[in-house]
Amino acid sequence: MKKSNFRIKTNSLHLCLISCFPPSKGPLSEYTYHLVKHLSGSPLISKLTILADKVNEEEIFLHEKIEIKRCWNLNDVFTPLNILITLRKLKPDLVYFNLVFRHFSANRFKNFVGLITPAITKLLNVPVVVTLHSIVEAVNLDNIGYRNSRINKFGYQLATKLILRSDMVTLTHKRLVEIIKEEYGHSKNIIHVPHGVFEEPISSTNFEGKRLLLFGKMGQYKNPALAIEAFQEVMVSFKDAELIIGGSSHPLEPSYLEALIERYKGIPNVKFTGYIPERDLESTFTSCIAVLLPYSSSVWSSAVFILACIYGRPVIASNLPDFQELHQEGAGIILFPTGNKRALVKAMELILSNKDLQKKLGDANLQWAKRNRFDQVKNKLIEVFYNVVRKDFAN
Repeated sequence: MKKSNFRIKTNSLHLCLISCFPPSKGPLSEYTYHLVKHLSGSPLISKLTILADKVNEEEIFLHEKIEIKRCWNLNDVFTPLNILITLRKLKPDLVYFNLVFRHFSANRFKNFVGLITPAITKLLNVPVVVTLHSIVEAVNLDNIGYRNSRINKFGYQLATKLILRSDMVTLTHKRLVEIIKEEYGHSKNIIHVPHGVFEEPISSTNFEGKRLLLFGKMGQYKNPALAIEAFQEVMVSFKDAELIIGGSSHPLEPSYLEALIERYKGIPNVKFTGYIPERDLESTFTSCIAVLLPYSSSVWSSAVFILACIYGRPVIASNLPDFQELHQEGAGIILFPTGNKRALVKAMELILSNKDLQKKLGDANLQWAKRNRFDQVKNKLIEVFYNVVRKDFAN
């Protein structure tokens, strides 16, 4: 592949984005959907090609300048090869990876192979930008299904070092930038670009009933069992309270939700809804007075928290570094000690019994959402893309 064929004077950039993409339910698929919608709306992007994971469902159509090529699979050791073959044919101006550190597989070797794809892509002499929503130093491996062993840490640190060879790496939290600087000594090619709020927040908040929501792609690290068992104790004092559990199993833990349903079936006032389509998200969230995030490990990329803010819902979350950072930014979060069921019970009872607190925290999250609109993220990313391509062109 030739070096970037980007023409500075035309303001015309062919961007190739690599991540999971709907109707796939893989990591970051919904986020990537909104990212694509916003980027494709910019006149500075002439074409946007998505290299996405393969699915057996009907393809979606977004915009005439968007092309979707499904050329790789989750849990496939040949993912880098399939991506590179496709890139050689496309010859884009810039390649952009949107990743979490456990993105490609629950199998540590296959995931490692997937994570080094950005470094391999650099061999094609094309500019590469990576957004990382999480890094290994900021999570507990045991809590997400990997042993917290030396070999696993070494593997992911090696993958991170290779990712850092990209032209630019953006991270969604300021603390992640600090960690990379401390652990790897990188500073010139890393930058903080916030996660962003991808939908327009609702205009005002209203709270009725006593319904709590646990939502998302369920896996071990989300700790739904803790929420269910705490809710059982809450029902002693709040017999009319409800717990709605919406979503499906995490794609890397495909049978987790089914096992959870079997374990806790028959508990009164607990309802498993299964997958909730995007058109029903607003009614689902606004019918609840709070959203539960009882995670056992920091994820640094909670789309559920973003949805809670968009719809003005208070959040009850584990006292993890990512939620602490959001709390310090003014988000409406009740923090409880991670894994402490009694503290979670008290937090649930507090929000159920206090309408003034519901309103205060809900409004705080609406304001947080308005301060973090996705247009700002889109503009910052496009600025990064242009700076990288112009630098590559000049060289």
